[in-house]
Amino acid sequence: MLPLSHSTGYAIQALSCLEEPAGQPYLVRVVAECTGISPSFLSKVMQRLASGGLIIARRGRNGGVTLARPRAEITLYDLAMVMDGATWRDHCVMGLKDCSDEAPCELHAPWKHCLEPLLERMKRLTLAQMATRHTQCSDRCRAILSRKAQAPGHSCSCCEGE
Repeated sequence: MLPLSHSTGYAIQALSCLEEPAGQPYLVRVVAECTGISPSFLSKVMQRLASGGLIIARRGRNGGVTLARPRAEITLYDLAMVMDGATWRDHCVMGLKDCSDEAPCELHAPWKHCLEPLLERMKRLTLAQMATRHTQCSDRCRAILSRKAQAPGHSCSCCEGE
């Protein structure tokens, strides 16, 4: 089992809701509503994704977040590196801090043997492939935006005035 964080899973959910680079930007609170992820926690996830170059965040009128690259160009490996850094690959599968090539745990050799094929698969597994499980999320985001845009007194097309 890879020691990827819950944040990486949340990032997959959130990115699955977002539009391609030239698409409609969504406010983080709309994505939070679509995914059920806490808005404050999702804001932190989105900040990391923006810092890592996976999303574009725009402020102001017509602001929000979109993907920085097409879904087919964002891999699980990219997400893991942005969300968890390089250390997730190097942790002991048993969680031992002193496990190393020089002082291996009982699972060190088999884990090392399995790790490389897993990393190669992660480098090929794209957000487009993973997002197929989250298609309802992007549909919910569109529906939420549509409802809010049609609400009485609402004057913007992307809910920046919420």
